[in-house]
Amino acid sequence: MRRHVLRSLGLVCVGVGLSAGALLVGMGEAAGNAICPPTNTVPVAPSCLTAFVSPHTLSAGKAAVAIGRFDNKSSSTASHLNLRLLFGDPKNLDLSGQPTPVNVSVDTSKITVVVNGAKVSATCVALATTTNISCDVGNIAGGGYAKILASFAPLSGAGSQVAVNVRATYGESGNDNPGGPNGSVNDQKTTLVSDANTVSLLAGTDTTATGQCTTFTTGTQNVSGGDATTTLKADYPATSDPFLPCTPVVAGVIQQTVVINGIAGKIAFLELPLLSGPGYATVTHDLTPVPGSGNINKLVLNEAVAPLFDFSSVVVVPPCDPTTQLAPSPAKPGFSTDSCVFSRSSLPKGGGRLVLHVVGTFLDPRYTP
Repeated sequence: MRRHVLRSLGLVCVGVGLSAGALLVGMGEAAGNAICPPTNTVPVAPSCLTAFVSPHTLSAGKAAVAIGRFDNKSSSTASHLNLRLLFGDPKNLDLSGQPTPVNVSVDTSKITVVVNGAKVSATCVALATTTNISCDVGNIAGGGYAKILASFAPLSGAGSQVAVNVRATYGESGNDNPGGPNGSVNDQKTTLVSDANTVSLLAGTDTTATGQCTTFTTGTQNVSGGDATTTLKADYPATSDPFLPCTPVVAGVIQQTVVINGIAGKIAFLELPLLSGPGYATVTHDLTPVPGSGNINKLVLNEAVAPLFDFSSVVVVPPCDPTTQLAPSPAKPGFSTDSCVFSRSSLPKGGGRLVLHVVGTFLDPRYTP
């Protein structure tokens, strides 16, 4: 997914991708580490696991998608793999560092298990209201991977955030066999809370953003958010990812001011998956008044980039290529590769409108002037 953050002075791209290994920590470490060796990070992480949610900001009563991935890092087989998604309160951790369980609503008909790029039939156990989803995946050969994807909706009273961790339980040949170092005890690894696997919940009256994961196949849907001076609206087609149970998108404005080249503006953000149809969302960014000179035609939109995505490093959002209607490719140094300005127009009271074409990816971008 990609979350785009816009400031009325520029565009910021915030990465919360599926490679957040340094934010993950293992539990239940067994004697054998060939399948899932620890990383050289602090805290130590199980390199075989990734947990991810989208969108990362969610409207009241709406659904999000949770993804857990296991990568076999060895040449041997991880036998009878079980993957479990764990829903918890990241602000209330137990002694092991795991969030205390919270109930969520799960569409049990939309739980998907993928092995090496293909959807497979797996035995999954989950109630319509549950704290976890458990799927028996089977054997994963060396170098292979498995993913579990599910749509979930936090229940009222869940608090301000919900974290989704993934736990993998599997046998490692030799170590977990009878008589082996683990004495028939399977390996178990679990991720810990990170920005990548935590969703923030909006109050029902909050209009600064709209986040949702909905199921549709034709036409477009839209999300929007903002305040009296800065708004962002995205019209988007359904995801092109055949494994996602729904299309996760959020758009909104963060009540925070960023100054770039002496011009102050608020941050607007957008999170998108890979999209079908034209492959991009049409994003309308209204600013009243236009920051800086007040001339929408001279406004520079900046996008924050890796590794910090905090506007300390930015790229400029270029005009769209007139042929593709996308960001020019190859991009010139210092310019965005996934967002472009399609049109500019003036609004009453000194305001201005930017219409962008934004391609969804597996990072999260932000914009600001």
